[in-house]
Amino acid sequence: MSSKNSCIALIITISGLLSVPSIAQAKDIESYEDYRGYCSPAAYQYDIANPDCDKFKNIYGERYKQELDSQRTRRNTEIQESTQRESSDNDVKGYIGASIGLFFPDTDILNTGFGVSLYGGAKFNQYIATDIELDLLGGGTIESDVAYGVFAAFINPRFIYPFSDEEKSASVYFSPGIGISAIGVGDGDVTVTDDTRLTWQAKIGISVPVSKRLSTFGQVRYASQFEEDTVNFFGTEIGLDFQF
Repeated sequence: MSSKNSCIALIITISGLLSVPSIAQAKDIESYEDYRGYCSPAAYQYDIANPDCDKFKNIYGERYKQELDSQRTRRNTEIQESTQRESSDNDVKGYIGASIGLFFPDTDILNTGFGVSLYGGAKFNQYIATDIELDLLGGGTIESDVAYGVFAAFINPRFIYPFSDEEKSASVYFSPGIGISAIGVGDGDVTVTDDTRLTWQAKIGISVPVSKRLSTFGQVRYASQFEEDTVNFFGTEIGLDFQF
C-alpha cells in the first residue's frame, strides 16, 4: 500500500472515532437508576458523567444523597461491629462451671459412681482457655457395707472449635489435663486411703449457649493414674458454664 493510501485510511479511521458519541452522552436520563449510574461520584471520576446531571439534580439529587448517607452509615456500623467483635475475641474472660455425672471404674470391685466437678479459669480467645478443676466422686463396692470415694484436682488447657464466628456460638472442645488423685475405701468406721498419685485425664464435649453468659454442656471423660495397679475411670457428664 502506498504512503498516500495509508494517510487516507488513517484520516478516515480518526474521523469515524470522533463521530461516535460516548456511552454516557448517548444515554438519556429517564429514571432514578439512570441518574444513580451516570451521575455518581465514580462517573465524574472517570469522566463518563452525563452532561444533563445538573438538570435532574433537583429531582433525584436528594434521594441519591440519602441513599449514599445510608450506605455510609451501614458501612461504618459494620466496621465498628467487626472491630468490637475482634476486640472482644482477644479479651481474656473469666469463667466458672460445675458438672455432675456417672463414672464407670475399670474394675469389678468398684461399682458405678456418682461425681461432681467444680472449676474456674480464663478464656484467652474463642479458641483457647485453661482452668483448675476439683472433682469428687464415690460409689459402692461388691461388699454391700463398703464404699469408695475419689478426690482429684487438675489443671486443664481447653481447645475450642466454635461452629460460627458469632460471639456466642455452639462449640466442641477437647481438654486434656494433669493433676493428682486419691482413692479411699471404707465401711463408715474405718477408711483406707490410697496414696495420692499423679493423674492425667482427657475430656471431649459440646457446649451450647442459653444466654449471653450462660452455656450448658455435655462431655465424656477418661481419667487414669500414671502408676501400675491403679483404677481408671470413664465418665459421662452434663453441666453449666458461666462466663464473666
